[in-house]
Amino acid sequence: MLILAETKCEAEAQIACLKNLGFDGFAYVPSVGRSGGLAAVWKASLISVSVLRRDRQFLHFRCLFPGGSEFMLTAIYAILLANLKNVLWQELRCMSELITIPWCIIGDFNDVSSPSESSVGDSINFARLNRFQNRMLECQLSDLGFTGPRFTWRGPLMANSRRLFERLDRALANTHFLTAYSSSSVRTLARTKFSDHNPICLCFESDSTSNSRGRPFRFEAMWLTHSNYNDLLVEKWLPNVDINLALSSFQEVIGVWNKEVFDLVRKSKNSSFWRGCEAFRILQRTPIPLASVI
Repeated sequence: MLILAETKCEAEAQIACLKNLGFDGFAYVPSVGRSGGLAAVWKASLISVSVLRRDRQFLHFRCLFPGGSEFMLTAIYAILLANLKNVLWQELRCMSELITIPWCIIGDFNDVSSPSESSVGDSINFARLNRFQNRMLECQLSDLGFTGPRFTWRGPLMANSRRLFERLDRALANTHFLTAYSSSSVRTLARTKFSDHNPICLCFESDSTSNSRGRPFRFEAMWLTHSNYNDLLVEKWLPNVDINLALSSFQEVIGVWNKEVFDLVRKSKNSSFWRGCEAFRILQRTPIPLASVI
């Protein structure tokens, strides 16, 4: 199944072009002038698709792979205008309350969820991040993560002659989808010269060498043994923002710090510090009989 956003052309031209690629299923939202537009195409022999809703900002489908279970798929292009984006998320929230099977939303959300998803970093608009995070929480949606390039959109040159890059394109899913398709992954592909966006690919079965969500985040008690941990926490923790945003941002920071600091220790096979940390981790995970505590 192929989904195109910001097609910027008439539906007839889209269909004529895509038919030549061998697709026999079509759904589209026409562009308004030279802006917007959505198109989805598929091969009926590989996936059964029913179009449930068409909207200026999304296409909503019920899908079924041969021999599989049904799931919902929503392809979106979020228009930048704040009032229209509010309308989109109101629709998605209503849908989230009604959908009781696996559901995935994929496309251009025109938002970022953490400072690491923008090349401007800490100078980004945190109100924008809070809003996006809260909307995902309200709809009970989780980001499926990605492998490949970090950013999916190549923006304009800024005043300092630096170019803006952001991760605007992603896939979100409800808990039913995460359970039914636990091996799913999202790959960010190479950008072509015909678009300022990188394509993303939703794979329902990951290969054995990658996992888009990687290891679940786990706090490591050994971090507390390092003299710089408290300073890092004070310096990098984001005050006065939504707690989920603050935790998400600090998770990324400490992930990099852990790799830079503790991976160097891991490489030293005879490091007494590393052996001590490993022993500490084992003790943390080993049940202690109550009698020994008393």
